[in-house]
Amino acid sequence: MDAYASTDNVAITRYEWKFFYEGDHQFLYGRVVTWRFDLPGEYQVILVVYDGASNHDTDSLV
Repeated sequence: MDAYASTDNVAITRYEWKFFYEGDHQFLYGRVVTWRFDLPGEYQVILVVYDGASNHDTDSLV
């Protein structure tokens, strides 16, 4: 997954990816992350982007 298209008027300081898989919340950090879903299905992945002014925004995909 790649958050390359994320933009901000202040420098982005953190990318946080969140999803629920096999009964647990999973967290990955970074602009580009890799995860393999071993079980077939649809999974919602949430991206939260934080900037240097302590603002954040959220997007999701399935």
